[in-house]
Amino acid sequence: MILERLIALICDEFGMSESDINEDTLIESIVNDEFEMQELMSAISDEFEIETELVPAEDWRISDLADAISEAE
Repeated sequence: MILERLIALICDEFGMSESDINEDTLIESIVNDEFEMQELMSAISDEFEIETELVPAEDWRISDLADAISEAE
């Protein structure tokens, strides 16, 4: 459920279609710079009602970010 919500959120934030990304998509292929990463993390905090200092590593996939959200909830 977190993965599906995360994918929908990313699609909404970056104007993508859900068919464009999946759990194996690298975060760095979506986020172009530090500002976009901050925007994404802010949207994640709001959507999942978590406070996090999480900064995904360059090689993280969407599934890795979903796992980190799950641990933070």
